[in-house]
Amino acid sequence: MSFDIANRLHKTNRIRQGIEKCEARIAELKRTGIGADGRPMTPERWKQLEDNADATDRELFQFQQWQAQGYATGKLSEEEASLLYQFLGRENPTSEKFNKLSLAEKMAITKVMHELGEYFTRGRLG
Repeated sequence: MSFDIANRLHKTNRIRQGIEKCEARIAELKRTGIGADGRPMTPERWKQLEDNADATDRELFQFQQWQAQGYATGKLSEEEASLLYQFLGRENPTSEKFNKLSLAEKMAITKVMHELGEYFTRGRLG
């Protein structure tokens, strides 16, 4: 799943689309009970998935920096940047708030943040 952050002509909100894709993937995992690796999705594996999607306060600070840069450089539309700003905790981001988001929201936001981070730190898109 790529958010195509290089695309400057945003016709749809890629953050919302990403969340919807993650929700569909999670629903499929719940429906089948089998992970992408062919192993059963046990309660322990669900917990690990949730824990891996959580973010630290330090990560959230960096995410907000990339969100601001993404908007300033046109990699994110105003609507996408505003939505990310809300999800990241507005002017007071904390891991406690972020980690209460749904698994799909955390996964989608983390994905786009990693793509922005890759772009801004290494100058290339994933």
